[in-house]
Amino acid sequence: MSKVGSFAFSFLPVMFCIAIPLGLARENKGVAAFAGFVGYAVMNLAVNFWLTAKGILPTTDAAILKANNIQNIIGIPSIDTGILGAVIAGIIVWLLHERFHNIRLPDALAFFGGTRFVPIVTTVVLGLVGLAIPLAWPVFAMGINALGKMINSAGDFGPMIFGTGERLLLPFGLHHILVALIRFTEAGGTLDVCGHSVSGRADHLPGAAELSDDPRLRRKRHPFPVAG
Repeated sequence: MSKVGSFAFSFLPVMFCIAIPLGLARENKGVAAFAGFVGYAVMNLAVNFWLTAKGILPTTDAAILKANNIQNIIGIPSIDTGILGAVIAGIIVWLLHERFHNIRLPDALAFFGGTRFVPIVTTVVLGLVGLAIPLAWPVFAMGINALGKMINSAGDFGPMIFGTGERLLLPFGLHHILVALIRFTEAGGTLDVCGHSVSGRADHLPGAAELSDDPRLRRKRHPFPVAG
């Protein structure tokens, strides 16, 4: 039952990639959501193709998999870009949907015009993005790790940095990105659990109950809603 209950966290990246275009699209939301899933799958398939072409895959060597941050993503061995990669992919899909969902093609290709063109162009663009991820992602990963180290090294000021950043982003609706980085990426810290590296500070992670004894983590993020 715990596996059933944790499905939302297990598939959170793909759900983000579906939900972002679904929520932001002004019309044809179903097509936007479908394109989100297609784009996320194609992106990881392209990453898998690159890793295979470079001879990194297939392998069962745990050291190689860990060194390249390779995880099983919706059944595809790929670089785990986590929530950040899903958010970027979701925004790209949304932009493609808004640009092409009303496109008119020549009569010979009219069947593929309109909303049908969105998953097609998504496949092409996210495929190219997937090929670029193995080259660009290490830079993003270093930035995320640097953010985590900065917050951790700040001591008691760490929660203040996070809280201030969240409140500054709140009026723009971008605070979820910062929250997701802390909760689900290396920026929130890492912990080795049974030989596996677990990242983030989500309450569902092992040891969260013990960490809650830290007075810096006991403070409520939403004191006014909690107090009624």
